[in-house]
Amino acid sequence: LFDLYDRPDLVKAIMDVQVEAAMEQGEKLLATGIDAFYIGDPSASASLISPDHFEDYCLPTYQKFCKHFKDAPVLIYIHVCGKSGPILEMLAETGAHTVEPLDPLGGVSVADAKQRIGDRVALMGGVNTLTLARGTPDAVRVESLQKCSDGGPTGYILAAGDMVPPRTSLTNLRSMVEASRIFPIPE
Repeated sequence: LFDLYDRPDLVKAIMDVQVEAAMEQGEKLLATGIDAFYIGDPSASASLISPDHFEDYCLPTYQKFCKHFKDAPVLIYIHVCGKSGPILEMLAETGAHTVEPLDPLGGVSVADAKQRIGDRVALMGGVNTLTLARGTPDAVRVESLQKCSDGGPTGYILAAGDMVPPRTSLTNLRSMVEASRIFPIPE
């Protein structure tokens, strides 16, 4: 992290090398028939670096990757852990098809993300991982339906606010899936 301040040219050079390697690997994966790319932000940039640093270092790299695969038959989603609220608009500018995880534990709300990003990209996530892991099936269903309402009527994918906790019961996961099935879809 010190290099962001002390050696910004080095950081940009490293980012350039990494994105070139990722694009080369992506080309190989496309040949296998893969249908989605996951960009997992390794810097946890929403929590560890400033929005200005995200804009200077991460955004151009993600844009380059997404632009490279713009016409490929593949969906791209970007996962940024933590407090991604300050960079939501920039995440929508990456060129990815979907932004996730919309983590309420990181202060991100589906309704706010929908208001700020609209339908520029699909939004994914928002169900509190604590509700999934420790809540009742009814609590999961209620929260899931609320997230569908906040993110809808289009451009929203119901999912956990981050990765599904390992001890989440199958019953709670089924409640979330059921909520997605019963939520009214506009005609």
